[in-house]
Amino acid sequence: MAERNGDPFPHAIVGGVLPGRVYEQFCADFPATVSLVPVAQRHPKGGYPEARLSLQTIEDGIPGTAGVDTPSLVRVAAMLADPVTGRALIERFSDIIAPRIPPALAREGIWIGASVEMIRDESGFALRPHTDGRRKLVTALLYAPEPGSSEDLGTELYAPMVNAATSDGTGYFDPSQFERRAKAPYVANTMIAFARTDRSFHGVAAVAPGSVRRLIQISFLALKAPAPEARFAFRWTPEPRDLC
Repeated sequence: MAERNGDPFPHAIVGGVLPGRVYEQFCADFPATVSLVPVAQRHPKGGYPEARLSLQTIEDGIPGTAGVDTPSLVRVAAMLADPVTGRALIERFSDIIAPRIPPALAREGIWIGASVEMIRDESGFALRPHTDGRRKLVTALLYAPEPGSSEDLGTELYAPMVNAATSDGTGYFDPSQFERRAKAPYVANTMIAFARTDRSFHGVAAVAPGSVRRLIQISFLALKAPAPEARFAFRWTPEPRDLC
């Protein structure tokens, strides 16, 4: 895992995430628009623009069934949602995640499940600053650009102009109230990862006409208990030093 950058909040950017041939085959098989569903239809209260389309391949640790039968897509989703990957990401941000966990749960360990979405953002798509919901522990975004795509399509990280500003993740904010402090390069096989906090404000600038933004979103979320069919879930116990 690459070194963490703390500005405007802790995050890491990693290149060469997938083996070369695995990544190339994944890009060749990336779901066509006809296979994708507007995220706004699945999450009508989430505030998502209609220009974001996705295919949910794993949810709360449970593999999907509908529309997820291409071997390369199944393989990549499994690699990114694997508990080994999840533990590595959680540990990378353990000093941020552990203090959020109630002491009793921390002693016993918490269940964490992976959710994976393959996403296509069409022209005009934009996301205002937000922090994600509190059930999320870590967000990881792996870019899969089409040839010739601009590197400027990466995720933006913001700092609020009012230093005390926080969010529980239920809303989106006026960009004019934020300063863009960092931007992930939209480069092939590159991932940005960060722990969710009440100050992890991030978003996406408007996708230019004629452009498309492709990525995989991997979310590691707290679970009350995993379902029996949850292959991509694990129990994590934070180190005492991180609980302060």
